[in-house]
Amino acid sequence: MKKGLLYTGGIVLLAVVMCMFAYRVLAPVHTASTQHNQVDSVVATTSSPVKLPASGEVSVKLGEWAMFNNIRIQPNVIIEDSRCPVEVVCIQAGTVLVEALLVSEAGTSTHTFALGERYMFASLSVAFANVTPVANAARAIASDEYVLTFAVQNSNAAHSPVVPPSSSLETTQGACYVGGCSSQLCSDTPDMVSTCIYTDAYACYQTAVCERQQDGACGWTQTTALNACLTSSGSNSI
Repeated sequence: MKKGLLYTGGIVLLAVVMCMFAYRVLAPVHTASTQHNQVDSVVATTSSPVKLPASGEVSVKLGEWAMFNNIRIQPNVIIEDSRCPVEVVCIQAGTVLVEALLVSEAGTSTHTFALGERYMFASLSVAFANVTPVANAARAIASDEYVLTFAVQNSNAAHSPVVPPSSSLETTQGACYVGGCSSQLCSDTPDMVSTCIYTDAYACYQTAVCERQQDGACGWTQTTALNACLTSSGSNSI
């Protein structure tokens, strides 16, 4: 009888000791976790709103996104990279096409940007200004290596030129500029003037690329989209 009581008492004592040990070991972890959650909650509710820039340049990788005051820019897929490798002499400079998601309070848009192209969205001008690394004949560029630079400007500044800095023609012969009363001229002269007689064809040049052509002269790069727009407006050139 006594042995039974002693045995039962020993088991109870062992259980009490184990409970006390478990409490001392596990309680700090639980407390630390609770304190961490409380701190996170305080930070989230008391931190000041982040002030986002209204304009400027940002460089992001595919799948990443950047936020400006009114819009979010997220490049997702490289559709084409036909740039001429730096160590090769090519007849055409080629381009990069990237599909990007644009989001604003007014809605969303998925647009395929050509290198140097401007796109008006949510009253802002979004330009695909540059891409790295440069094309290399030895190997293809992996998707996670691309770094894409976008320039965001308000609509009043949207007429300044966007010419990809990777263009060898620009480097050797100077930049090209958009001018004219309706931003319909592409030349090597800044602030080129023209008469202010508007035609529907001028709207086609708002998203076109003004750059050095293969003959060395500044001009609008003739893309399928530009030619289709000019044809529909009843004009083939400026």
